[in-house]
Amino acid sequence: MYDRKLIQQIVVEILKDEKILQDTPISKPTLHVVTTEGCHEGLEGWKNDWNLKCMKPEEVDASETISHALFPHVEQDLFVKSALGVTDTAESRCFSELLSGGTRVHFLLDRSMNLLFTPSELTPAPYIERLRTYEDNLRSYRVSVLPSGDVLSPPGEASSSPFYFDGKLLTQKEMSKWLYNDILISRETIVTPLAKDTAREENITISIEGS
Repeated sequence: MYDRKLIQQIVVEILKDEKILQDTPISKPTLHVVTTEGCHEGLEGWKNDWNLKCMKPEEVDASETISHALFPHVEQDLFVKSALGVTDTAESRCFSELLSGGTRVHFLLDRSMNLLFTPSELTPAPYIERLRTYEDNLRSYRVSVLPSGDVLSPPGEASSSPFYFDGKLLTQKEMSKWLYNDILISRETIVTPLAKDTAREENITISIEGS
């Protein structure tokens, strides 16, 4: 697969050499970061593609149009309360307000939540299943649940986005271990019937690139 960002960079440099493109900054989509801690802590990899705008949970303005909001370092308390609709903290109330206003919310999990993806053999299986039930709830709200250290690419950056599946055949096995509530595929990708059934059961939206 071609490195899309490298190609874009080469094209930009050529246009600059030909005096067609001036050194004007490229507009980045805004990502509101909801946190009570250091805004950019742990988000260095996000700055290249997003214009990060930090705000505290109590600073959310319901009248402001917010397209994308990120909750970094999400621990189990917020994870469970958001899944269940409990709003007894500033963060959980903020989540509810954003979701109700149509904002696409993204959860970047704290490292303590890695057991959701790579559980220890010592952790009781019913406990992990319960956590995954909460994850399913969040997905049904169209909330993206990202593992610690992951980076979300803006809309339009298909080939570099974690939502993009670059295989030629999308099977039930691939779908069952998909971490997100959206999956973007190319027009050439074949989706098996069982994969479609699994996507429907897991509330995963399948989109075709360019549609």
